[in-house]
Amino acid sequence: MQRFRIITSRGGGCGFFSHVFQVLGQIIECREQGVIPIVFFRQNFAYWEKEGPRRSLNPWEYYFHPVTDYTLQDVIDIHPARLLIAGLYDFDRAAIMDYTREEERRLSVSEAPLVLPANVSISNIYPHYKGEPVIPFREVREKDRSTLHKLVGEYVRAKDHICSIVSEFQKRSFRDHMVAIHIRGQEHAHEIGQSGFELAPPQRFFDEADQYLEQHPGAGVLVATESSEVADSARAYYGDRLVKYPAQLSPEG
Repeated sequence: MQRFRIITSRGGGCGFFSHVFQVLGQIIECREQGVIPIVFFRQNFAYWEKEGPRRSLNPWEYYFHPVTDYTLQDVIDIHPARLLIAGLYDFDRAAIMDYTREEERRLSVSEAPLVLPANVSISNIYPHYKGEPVIPFREVREKDRSTLHKLVGEYVRAKDHICSIVSEFQKRSFRDHMVAIHIRGQEHAHEIGQSGFELAPPQRFFDEADQYLEQHPGAGVLVATESSEVADSARAYYGDRLVKYPAQLSPEG
């Protein structure tokens, strides 16, 4: 009998690409085990909207196509609107892959659990092999890049309207040469300090990018950040070189 796994959102403080990496890790494990993945994010996903784009009930599909040709309706008889509001531990315990989110278990213990077919499981975890993450949580090592590139090309396919927005922005704003910088704000400063390191200031990133700009004086600079303070620093340093896209930022990121 064909087995299926519903990959669902972790929620909490996990950001957008943390969830994307979670899905990629799950897909790696599903391929190894001969299981067909189906991604269905719930309303605990930080980017869930009450009136989802194009009336989608699945927040994953605000942005991406389904990862396979199978849908929830092909494998279970539970309406997506019910799944959207379900806690992970509203499901029958036999269907849950791993009891890793104790706080969610305490918050949602159902007296009448949602029962999935015997060949369907549900998971919100980052898979591990032999004690190591399938995709390292803190970093993507160089040896992982080729594998992830292929997986993204096969499974994580952006919706056409998303591609159009990106394409128009690129045509409107990019120069012939560009350098991109990703700078986090303060959201992981505590963990970095506990590891014995210090959070690098924006200027450290700018100095690295300047090496490219010395070779390409007419290049533009794209700074990806959640921090309004970092964005202000980049704007002050690069002036008209900086390529901007309207975004909601916070002081700490």
